[in-house]
Amino acid sequence: MRPSALPLTLALAAVVVPSACAPPAPPAPVPTPPMERVERPRPDLPQPPAVDGPLRLSVAYPPAGARLAVRDSNFIFGATGSGQATLTINGAPVQVAPNGAFLAYLPVPADGVYRLWAGRGADTAASAHRVEIPATGGPAPSGARITSITPAGALAVRTGEGVEIAVRGTPGARVRLVLPDGASLALVESGALAEPTAADDFRATPAPAPRPSTVLYQALVPAKATWITRDSAVARPRLLGLTAGATPPESLPLPSAVPARAGERVLSPRVQQLRTQGAVLASDTAEPRIELALGNDTVRRPLRINLAVLDPAVPLAGVAQPPANAPPDWAVRGRVDVAGPFHYFWPPGTRFHITGERAGMYRVQLAGNLHAWVPTSDIRLLAAGTPPAGVEIGAARFIPQPEYIDLRIPLGERLPFRVEESEYGLTLDVFGGISRVNFFQYGTLDPLIARAGWSQPQDSVFRVQVELTQPVWGYDVRFDGSDALLLRIRRPPAIDPEEPQRGLRIAVDPGHPPAGAM
Repeated sequence: MRPSALPLTLALAAVVVPSACAPPAPPAPVPTPPMERVERPRPDLPQPPAVDGPLRLSVAYPPAGARLAVRDSNFIFGATGSGQATLTINGAPVQVAPNGAFLAYLPVPADGVYRLWAGRGADTAASAHRVEIPATGGPAPSGARITSITPAGALAVRTGEGVEIAVRGTPGARVRLVLPDGASLALVESGALAEPTAADDFRATPAPAPRPSTVLYQALVPAKATWITRDSAVARPRLLGLTAGATPPESLPLPSAVPARAGERVLSPRVQQLRTQGAVLASDTAEPRIELALGNDTVRRPLRINLAVLDPAVPLAGVAQPPANAPPDWAVRGRVDVAGPFHYFWPPGTRFHITGERAGMYRVQLAGNLHAWVPTSDIRLLAAGTPPAGVEIGAARFIPQPEYIDLRIPLGERLPFRVEESEYGLTLDVFGGISRVNFFQYGTLDPLIARAGWSQPQDSVFRVQVELTQPVWGYDVRFDGSDALLLRIRRPPAIDPEEPQRGLRIAVDPGHPPAGAM
């Protein structure tokens, strides 16, 4: 979560028992009384089955012809066909498992060829496994080139919000954005594109950086007017043209002008509406474009976006809606950016305040400058002007059960939330919640709860922190039939010290596809 203003923390109004300022330390383990213990042998992990077939060299990774991202060292693994074989790769000895599999981390061959040799008695086998390796450092390619332009496709931002234009192209060039009215804006070179790879974690010393063949040029352009390109292949924002009271359809097509009679042009009502709202149409003017000049060489590319500029005075709202045939545990998954790992998981019916759109994702405002990105396909838009969801929270209570404890917060609307886990506690943030809590019971309610408290760190964030007497074993978050939010805290199981794995289900991750683990 991004830093916010100084939080306003509200004290507990009432508790059942007094609590100290600092949370108590986890209780010390109770000594086990002396007793006669029976020593049981600990079984070793199961060994791979022995295989002794014909020598047959195969490489699972890297695939033949694959382009590696590094030049120094890389993983290589595969099989020999026999656990009795000896193996060398480019002269380096490699251990072979009883089932004939091998795994090694070796220097990348300069010519891109892994030379494998296996022997078992008088039998031998050899193989040459070729891959592509990155080019060595040297002078950057000459000539003006543009390799990519972002953003592209559907984009929606608020009036005056900056749109970041980024261009990858030849180093040392002059790059500018030419706007439809003929004005231009220079893009600033921000350095070479150097992205770390997984192999960087295994390097003993940093690899020398080759001379970049492309660099990044950037500019921040304030959004002033909706822009619609003439290219029908470019996706249009779903938020395009929404005004107060408008009911958004599933899609918002933009019919172009159609001829009525020779020499006469008739504009569709949709086009007329957008022009009335100040949209700039490609049929009215030149398209914005990127120009990259290097010496006397210049390349030009159109800026292939459809931009919708939203009025901040018209709220936009949506509801999480599962697709057809969704599983029972379906959740809309939120990210901190349009790409990257999932950070939020919300059930159907969760209400969102939508502030933008990009790359098939809606930007939803959680609190202040904290946003998330969710797929447009998972959201049903409400009528434009629908106010953002917000709830005054008047109660929160714990409900102990034999296998878990429920923290129940009546809401009446399904607000987005976030749970953060620590070793001995959970923190629940409810976005859009305003506290009116006057009583909060935890005291002697349950021995699993060491301490609990609520606070209002931001104007629209209601927070509950729960500190436990034992490590967190598991939790779940859901809404009940009355749209109360339930944080279900699982009780740790009773563990038999003689057989600590009794009753447990253990999952083994087989590794990443397509190769898996040995």
